[in-house]
Formats: sequence, structure tokens, C-alpha cells
Amino acid sequence: MSSKRFRHIGEGHAEQLGADRTINGNFSTGNLTGWINADSAWSVVNNQAVCDGTGAARLYQNRLTIGIRYRLSFDVIAYTSGSLTGNIGSSTGPGIDADGIGSYTVIGPANNVYIYFAETVGTFIGTIDNIVCNIVLVEETQTILDVSANSGSIIDRWGNTLINTAMSVFKDGDVRVMEFNGSTSIIDMGVPNTLVGDKSFIAWIKPRTWGESESGTIFSNGKCSLYLQGGASQKFWFSSDGSTNVSPGGVILSLRQPYLIGVIREADGNAIFYLDGEDTGSSGDSGTPAAGTTNLIVGNNAAGSQTFEGLIDPLIIIDGLLTEREFSQIYTSTKHLYQK
Repeated sequence: MSSKRFRHIGEGHAEQLGADRTINGNFSTGNLTGWINADSAWSVVNNQAVCDGTGAARLYQNRLTIGIRYRLSFDVIAYTSGSLTGNIGSSTGPGIDADGIGSYTVIGPANNVYIYFAETVGTFIGTIDNIVCNIVLVEETQTILDVSANSGSIIDRWGNTLINTAMSVFKDGDVRVMEFNGSTSIIDMGVPNTLVGDKSFIAWIKPRTWGESESGTIFSNGKCSLYLQGGASQKFWFSSDGSTNVSPGGVILSLRQPYLIGVIREADGNAIFYLDGEDTGSSGDSGTPAAGTTNLIVGNNAAGSQTFEGLIDPLIIIDGLLTEREFSQIYTSTKHLYQK
């Protein structure tokens, strides 16, 4: 959909954080109050935590809730050797390796209850400070792709006319939309992004058939793809690696009806499906996200063998994870534009 209709999404939004869950993260007490110094490797000097590398150099505190997303950051003030990992939840939770002076940040869901530090490579000898661990209320998002024909031409949200083959602009309801012919239509977007990591995918669609070979492609880059499937399926499918395919259970689409479909794809490949602004209650493993092997193609695959037949407008890809509330807002603010 054009940026005019989806401006609050197209502009992206800034990260919003809750309160810091860390106790004594800047060591202002002059000691390790609040921390478990499991290997006796840590001491506080000048209100900074100094590690001598003893044992596994574990330092942690019980402050998190399993499943909640957090943003953990810390500074390495002085460094001699080894690597220290800061984790959200436990040693196997989302983490980042620190192997030099600098600032480090990791975001992810807690797999346990700890703000957890331990050496991972060699003997970590160094000094850390300014440990902060916030609940992530809203993650920062940024638009990667926004393709629409609402202006009368097929353009992106920045006003660039897109090179396309066998495409038409069709008036449907109160909007102009992109029309794909089911055999030769294609838009080649180049390589705007590898599409790995946390991503959100949104599209209004109105299929006339299930597409060429009963598999009309909404977009594909050779690995990450969103497509329809006819036959006994009659729903939309998603893949992050080009071979693992997952779809929302219990969802059956009808031809010649408009739908707002959405996929929230987390960095590990878990995909959560939305239909007409609501969580379908279905999620699944879409495979480990892999960088695309072709250009990003809209309405087809790179081989031109799975053309979408019908209407798509807009197709939006967001770098980051939209919330259920945001999907609901998108649907309620735009559904009146499309004919049922």
C-alpha cells in the first residue's frame, strides 16, 4: 500500500524500552551487591567490575522472565585477553561476545531468568561497566520494501518508478493496485536486503486463481518466499531457507476475495501468521533464515515459473518485528478501501 495509506508503518518507529532490570549494573555500591560471583573471578575497583579469568568467570543475577524480549548492553572498559559473552537468560540464550574495548548490545527473548556473563574463548581478563538490561516494549523497525500502484504508476514508497514486465495498474474498490497476469508478470527489485534476521512481511492480496503451477508467488529471493498454494491447501505459505515451508493451520482462503496477510519472522526462523489483522494462533519453523540467492522478485520467482494471478497492493517488508496491535491497526485503517 502506498506510504500515504500506511505512513505510520512505512516510516518505521523507534525502539521503546521498559525499566532497567539490572541491580547495581554500574557497580556504584563499590562491590558486587546483587551479583552472583560464581567463580570468584570478579572484584570491583573504582566502581567497575574487574575479571582475573578464574574458572569460567561467571557473573550473573536472577532478574528476568522467561520468554520476554530484553535488550542487554554493557561496556568493556579495559581488555587484556580472552572473550566474555553477555547472555539473556543463560549461557545458551541470546548473547554477544566481547573480545576488546567497546560497547556491546544484544536483543532477544530470555530462555532462563538470568542476566548472565561468562568467558567463552580463552581466559577473559578485563574490566566491564554500565550493564543495562531493559524489557523491549517496541522494537525499532525500518522499511526495506514498500511497493504499490496507488499513484497510478508502480512505484516504491520513495517515489521511484519500478521496472516491471507485463504489469497493469487496476482500479479495485477505492484503490489502484498492481495486477499480475498469471503467466509473465514480474517486478525485479534488485537486492534491497538479504532478508535474514527479524523481519515483518505484509501484503493485501486478491487472487483470481492460485497462480501458475498452483503456486502463485507474492515475493521470493530464492530463499525467503511468500506464496499461495491451491489444490487441497488453499492458503498462503512461507519459507526462510528455500526448502522448509510452513503455513497457518486452519486457514482457508477463497479466490477473488481480498485479504491482508502477514508474517512475523523471528531471527531463528519462527514464523507467526496474521490474517485480516488477527493472529491466526498458528506459528511454525520456516527454516534457518538464509541470504537470498536471486534478486528480490515480486509476483513471481526468478525463473518466471510461479506467477501470481490477481492483485497485490501493497507489499511491505519491515526490518524488525511488528506487534499484533500494529497488524490490527493496519487492517482496521485500510479494510474499507477494498471490495469484499
